[in-house]
Amino acid sequence: PPPPPQFEEAVTTKVIKQQNAQTVFMERNVTLINSDTAIIQAKAGADAEVTRGTKEAQARVMVEQATADGIKIVQSSEAQALSELATELGLSTDQLLAYKKARLVRALGSQDSVIVGFESEELNTDAA
Repeated sequence: PPPPPQFEEAVTTKVIKQQNAQTVFMERNVTLINSDTAIIQAKAGADAEVTRGTKEAQARVMVEQATADGIKIVQSSEAQALSELATELGLSTDQLLAYKKARLVRALGSQDSVIVGFESEELNTDAA
């Protein structure tokens, strides 16, 4: 004899519930995978930004160090040249400073004034 309709309905309901449970489980897995993927992408993006920022900072430090080294070399060369000039011409410190001031005034051209400071003393001379 065929099964009673309530039995078929109960079996159908049970199968539908199992399929729904399996669907919910699979959707949950997809959601978890999507969440994990989003976390991994966010972490990779953050790591990339940190690396980029670090490398940019290192590059700026290298540029600034090279600039400072260049200035140091120029200043050292100028000091050596002035020392040799003073020795060769027998210039006193005051004469050497007057020479340096004259070069500065000439280099500034149309500037209104030149301010030269030595320790706590300050001289202000008109360039014109």
